[in-house]
Amino acid sequence: MKVDYINPFLTASQKIIKTVLRLDMALGTLSVKGSHDLNEIIVIIIGVKGDFAGKISFCIPHETACKIASIMMEKKVTRLDDISKSAVGELGNMILGRSGIIFANHGINVVISPPTIVQAKRLTISPTYKQIVNIPLNLSNNTSIDIEIEINDK
Repeated sequence: MKVDYINPFLTASQKIIKTVLRLDMALGTLSVKGSHDLNEIIVIIIGVKGDFAGKISFCIPHETACKIASIMMEKKVTRLDDISKSAVGELGNMILGRSGIIFANHGINVVISPPTIVQAKRLTISPTYKQIVNIPLNLSNNTSIDIEIEINDK
């Protein structure tokens, strides 16, 4: 998987998290996984096609999703209902939209799908492509979001 296809997602994540959530972000240790194996989670799944095809998943623990929704909705959120899940999904949408701009500025053509939001106590998703690159984003409020990237390099 090309670094040119990963960096725009990280750059956009850092920019949007800083601007919208007013939080700093540090990258955790990158790893390669065979499947998405998740517990007590909300997952924002966004498809990408164009010069490359793939799927980007933002894997957010329930507690972190409540904190994100609280910031975005400017009120305390302790339970994820439809509107708070939509707020969390919009964060993913903003990050992917910003990623699209970065790709375009580098001459890479991408089309990004609207987000699919999944909430589950336990979830396993088999990869569509060969491998999943997992990148933890450690936020300054002691929470984290994992970006899991599956890309089919054409």
